[in-house]
Amino acid sequence: MKLITIFCLTCLLVLSGCSTRPAAQQAGNNSINSSVTTQDNSPPAPSVDSKTMPPVTAQVSNSEVSAAQTPSPLSAASITVEVLLAGSNGKRVEASTIYIEGQSDLLRLWRQLTGNASVPSIDFSSHCVVTIFMGQRNTGGFSYQVGEASYLPSGVIQLEVFELRPKRNSVVAQALTSPFIMLMLPKGTGQPSVRISVK
Repeated sequence: MKLITIFCLTCLLVLSGCSTRPAAQQAGNNSINSSVTTQDNSPPAPSVDSKTMPPVTAQVSNSEVSAAQTPSPLSAASITVEVLLAGSNGKRVEASTIYIEGQSDLLRLWRQLTGNASVPSIDFSSHCVVTIFMGQRNTGGFSYQVGEASYLPSGVIQLEVFELRPKRNSVVAQALTSPFIMLMLPKGTGQPSVRISVK
């Protein structure tokens, strides 16, 4: 009887050991699998140094500020406009503007307006001459006055000229006149733009 009892207990112990061993082994395998699946084999992200890679927005704003603070060479240059000749007998019926870019053309027009050949020598490599004719007027008292001159963004010089008219009840010559003015100014990127307004 004792032998049967010992045999039964031994069988129970053996059976209980076999039932718990696969569970423990399965739990161990699960832990291995979980560690394998959760492992990240991708390379670590490179670190960014803020000193070597400044923000793009800061670079753009700095360039805009520096560009705004840098004056244009043309806008900073001074423009000197010199009156070469002016009078009331331009011998033109219609209003017109003539651009002169050579000494021979200047000599020809100078002779028409003055009747002599004593013409100033102009360096047309750096200067140009503009002659503005008002056209025929019924009385005297008309003339031109030079205003401001400035560079346009394209490099062309914009010249402002005022047309002076006699005031009402003023004493003027009762004769036909043809006022004109001849101006010398620096040579821009093209023919100067003349803006005439009544003052």
